[in-house]
Amino acid sequence: MNVTFNPTSSIKTIHEQYASISTLTTFQLQSHQSEYTFPWIAVAYIVVMIIAIPGNFLILWITLANKSMRLPIHLLVCNLAVAGLLIALIRIPIRTNQLIYPSHQYPFSMSVCRMAQIIPASCVTSISITLTAICVERYFNIIYPTNLKLRMTANKVYLLIFICWVVSTLFWTPYTTFMHMFNINNHTKACLPNWPTQPKLDIIIRNQTTNAIIHHIPFSKLIVWLLFIIFVFLIPAIVMVTLYAIIVKRLWRTPPGHRTMSMSASRSSMSGRRENNLHSENHGLKLKRRVIKICVACVILFLLTNFPYYFLLVLLDFHLIEFTDRRSVTVIADILILLNYTCIAYNAIIYGYFNKNYRRNAPKWLNLRAK
Repeated sequence: MNVTFNPTSSIKTIHEQYASISTLTTFQLQSHQSEYTFPWIAVAYIVVMIIAIPGNFLILWITLANKSMRLPIHLLVCNLAVAGLLIALIRIPIRTNQLIYPSHQYPFSMSVCRMAQIIPASCVTSISITLTAICVERYFNIIYPTNLKLRMTANKVYLLIFICWVVSTLFWTPYTTFMHMFNINNHTKACLPNWPTQPKLDIIIRNQTTNAIIHHIPFSKLIVWLLFIIFVFLIPAIVMVTLYAIIVKRLWRTPPGHRTMSMSASRSSMSGRRENNLHSENHGLKLKRRVIKICVACVILFLLTNFPYYFLLVLLDFHLIEFTDRRSVTVIADILILLNYTCIAYNAIIYGYFNKNYRRNAPKWLNLRAK
């Protein structure tokens, strides 16, 4: 389906002309019809890609090459790496091309147009589910260490990863059916969503004086945004913050070595085996704290990079905030999307470089082995 759009038309004319076939937001059109180039944003995307590709590839390599690394939590980290690689290899190059050549024709086919939407969306959803699964795995492992039924096994993780990708893909499949190729000003082709209109359910905001349509918010778009925010951001964020707060409270309740120090008076009568057990417990506590610090760091970055994306992009897309300068809208949108995609880089750094298990099993030529 090809639709011609003239951005010089009034808002009222737009909706009268296309109400039966298409609903495009001003924000989306401004983002695609802009004549400005943003090389610095493109460079930022490339930097993220340069960090993400080797970082996530190394995580997969180290995990799959070492049987001792195929633990449940490492397999979940591998799933983060797969999602990161897909975004870095497929979505970011396409977006970088659009940033460098904004006035050029969309160079790809309809299939690529839809694929470029469903893959990153599914990957972002998969990353949220996987981060939540890592949190739940750590919670059961630390809070209920003796309950074997709650322990995550490799087989459970494989099943979880399969379900994760199936759910993520099915969740975004309806949205990709809305994607179509549009001709803007009869010379620029763009890949944009064609939201179905439902007059009884759509939200229409009119000028009180002239009764002209100011904004038209399709019900279908409202539902997609609500589901996206609730299931991909809010629920994972609430679960992770709650469970990690419980874990931190448990692990930091007793300082390392406290038990050993409190029993120093009777240490002369203790057996060597008992002393070793105490030292082992304290060492295990320190290791657990280190792992949780890594996980909490990822959650904090998840919140910092996702909240602005969801909050501000919704305000822009639903016209709750307005900018007269279309360049500002385009820049803000691209920065928010870039901020959201940085997870594919910082996940690789935090779970890879700052994880002693990965550094210990890294190839010798990388000189990253933990000492």
